[in-house]
Amino acid sequence: AAFIGLVPHRRQSGTSLNTFVSVGHVGHDDVRHHLYSATMSALRYNPLIKAYYEQVKARRKSHRLACIAAARKLIHMIWAIAKSERPFDPDYRPRTGTKEGK
Repeated sequence: AAFIGLVPHRRQSGTSLNTFVSVGHVGHDDVRHHLYSATMSALRYNPLIKAYYEQVKARRKSHRLACIAAARKLIHMIWAIAKSERPFDPDYRPRTGTKEGK
């Protein structure tokens, strides 16, 4: 997410702390724009991304901020699928509990 520029980043010059935290301005612009477009499509057709978007939006967040959060969620899903080399499973639930022997 940081490589693409989807993590909050403080833009600060000098010692003033009166700055805001924003997303973007760091990372690859083209990849970020394409991912944002893919997120817009996922909001219509992917129930997991749409549910996450609605959850963020319910916390009184703006549309743009909720879309950025959904894009970050989407990139995490893409990375997990690429890393595990398994097809996407919408019903996947991570294992819970502790390891035996601890």
